[in-house]
Amino acid sequence: MEGSIGSVNLAFEQEYKFNKTEYYYHHAEAALSGNITKWLSLGVSYRQIYELEEKWGLEKNPSLTVSLSQKLGGFSLSDRNKLEIRVYEGKDTIWRYRNKLSLSPPLKLTGLKIGPYIADEILVDEDGLCGNRLSAGIKLSLMKQLEGELFGMIKWSKKDDTWKSINVLGTEIKAVF
Repeated sequence: MEGSIGSVNLAFEQEYKFNKTEYYYHHAEAALSGNITKWLSLGVSYRQIYELEEKWGLEKNPSLTVSLSQKLGGFSLSDRNKLEIRVYEGKDTIWRYRNKLSLSPPLKLTGLKIGPYIADEILVDEDGLCGNRLSAGIKLSLMKQLEGELFGMIKWSKKDDTWKSINVLGTEIKAVF
């Protein structure tokens, strides 16, 4: 519906380093989004992130989102643009821009409406390109207002002019109202 609140989401995600079988990341997020047109939506969200480096660290992450979506030959294409403020314990606050392109075929299997997707996301901060995330997975409808996701991802990140990558297996569960 155009010009209305599209949804309120509460999401929980966790990620495991596939090559080390190590639980290293989880977040909780609350988001509000509204449809401006059939192909354009705006949103705000707040995410609280815990990530294990040498020890568990906390990041508080408010963000603004502009998403474009289109159907192409039955496929769903989305382009999510997110500007986030990254607030850390004991570190400087920084901003980061994230652009995620996703493609889903017109395929829904079983009563759970299991549907595959692929996505690529670039990450840019004050120092330029700082990351890329290539993922593939499935989304499913667990109940009327409860969605799930299982995905694999290769995460590349840049720190001190050095690129590193990790392989990730992740899950997400989302309540949509």
